Amino acid sequence: MRCIGRIGTPLFADFAYFFWAMKLDFAQLYNGYHLLSLFFFSIIAWWMGRHYDYNRNLNEKLKEKKNELQSLLDNVDAAIWSIDHRTNRMSLSKGFEKILDVSLQDAYTESTLWRKYLYHEDYHKALHFLRSYKNDKEEGAVKTAEFRIVSNGQIKWVEVKLSPIRNEKGELVKTNGVVLDITERKKSEEQIKQLAYTDLLTGLPNRTSLFIDLNKRLQEGKETALFIIDLDRFKTVNDSFGHLAGDTLLKEAAARFKSALPKESGSIYRFGGDEFWFVCHETNKVQLTLLAEKMLQTLTSPFMIQDHEIVITPSIGISTFPSDANSMDTLLVYADSAMRIAKEKGRNNYQFFDSSLYNKLQRKAALEKELRRAIWKGELFLHYQPQVDLATSQITGFEALIRWENERFGSVSPSEFIPIAEESGLITSIGEWVLKEACLQNKRWEQQGYGRFSMSVNISVQQFQNRHFADTFKALIRETDMDPSLLQIEITESIMQNTQETKHILDQLKEIGVKVSIDDFGTGYSSLSVLKELPLDCLKIDQSFIRDVTTSKKEAAIVKNIIDLAHNLELNVVAEGVETEGQLCMLKKLGCQTAQGYLFSKPLLHQEAEELLMREQKKMKMDA
Repeated sequence: MRCIGRIGTPLFADFAYFFWAMKLDFAQLYNGYHLLSLFFFSIIAWWMGRHYDYNRNLNEKLKEKKNELQSLLDNVDAAIWSIDHRTNRMSLSKGFEKILDVSLQDAYTESTLWRKYLYHEDYHKALHFLRSYKNDKEEGAVKTAEFRIVSNGQIKWVEVKLSPIRNEKGELVKTNGVVLDITERKKSEEQIKQLAYTDLLTGLPNRTSLFIDLNKRLQEGKETALFIIDLDRFKTVNDSFGHLAGDTLLKEAAARFKSALPKESGSIYRFGGDEFWFVCHETNKVQLTLLAEKMLQTLTSPFMIQDHEIVITPSIGISTFPSDANSMDTLLVYADSAMRIAKEKGRNNYQFFDSSLYNKLQRKAALEKELRRAIWKGELFLHYQPQVDLATSQITGFEALIRWENERFGSVSPSEFIPIAEESGLITSIGEWVLKEACLQNKRWEQQGYGRFSMSVNISVQQFQNRHFADTFKALIRETDMDPSLLQIEITESIMQNTQETKHILDQLKEIGVKVSIDDFGTGYSSLSVLKELPLDCLKIDQSFIRDVTTSKKEAAIVKNIIDLAHNLELNVVAEGVETEGQLCMLKKLGCQTAQGYLFSKPLLHQEAEELLMREQKKMKMDA
């Protein structure tokens, strides 16, 4: 055939030339059978030769393109393969050598090569993937899965994509596949996951991780206990030593919790700020108690930070699922309420959720809401308790005491709403209202001719520490036209911790003539040096010492020492809570100057106080 192809074209040319040379026409040759046969044979030979040349060129080009494509595929960072299921013939790219670290020859000869390299934990997953792929009749559907393989002793992640080719009967006749090395991508995803679900400071799982894990446990119906652990007075660490020290403390506290809690018992998380949450797999109360005790014990040892010994304590609240709560939101609320009760009970302790305690917190929240509107609703008012000179038995002053009558809760005790006001920050505005109202009332009594009396007003720690306190105080004095010398502010011993700052503020008030008294003296932790340095005028003896002054030698000795101390420091003394004649006699004997209590009068509304003053005036006139 190759010979015919090569002679076909020249033979036809020679035959044409013969016709022209012999000057023969077609009619003459009609009967030339052999010559005509030769003519047609030359045409066929020419056509076949040309067709062969075309196919040969085409095959050479196809082979060239195939080589180019194979070279391209071999240089791609992927393993590309194809298998014909009718013949079991397989084609592989050199990517297998890179990904599996195996020669192509081995890959061709070993039909179950993939099983050898699959990571053992992913074997059944891969088997299920292949079976589902073969059974899927959807035309042209590309199936994708991710597996781990072990190559040269290292675990790699690969992504496998399979593309089926089926005949008209739906039978699988061929599969094309791609295997990609996605190890680096997986590492990046893991890093992103690490950032998303891990607290960067402590290395513990963060709140996002907490909610995912906790929600999963509850949806699966697993019994769970939730611990909310709040570090007590952590803000003081930041304020005193800086945020870097605070961060160091948080990291060390996290490390202590993590090492102290058994892994099988649950997981510890950093919720945020100075709050850690522990999702516990135990719900037995005995076991929970042991874990809570271990947490308290974990923070007993001081932290050495920046050459300082820092002691921090936790307050822990515990609620359980499903015993206490049957939803995640309720579980969180109950654990948080238990933690707040732990703080109210002195910190450094743990509390289990209790419905009565929860109701108490609910009432507290409702009271705070009502208290925010109490001033403009006119629900706050003052009572005035007389202070009596023990030598003359005459009223020399009053102490202003705040009261609250709420339309929903009725009469609310100051012992209940004052702490709420302090915690919520409302005490500053309430304190300013009390100060203004007391000054106005004192001025009215003077204008009505009842006399000039001292007016004692309690100042809270928050109110006193407000940087605008002195300026606000002076402005109120000017606004009410109150004689500053008749005003006495009562501060607690806790205010005196920062002596320098306290002295600076008190000096500003003393400049305008205001007197200063230490309330509930003896129940705090004042030092004699502080009493000496601050510009004080009076000590008020707490009623807890007065109560047993006639029956207890110890109480009597304490009262006598306080009175003697005040006299030596040239300070006045006021005894609170005097209720019996025996207490009065003892106080006179011990040298006390002034007293207040139910023996003289209960706290009075301003109208009742005016009636008392009128009776005092009448008595004085009669005695005169």
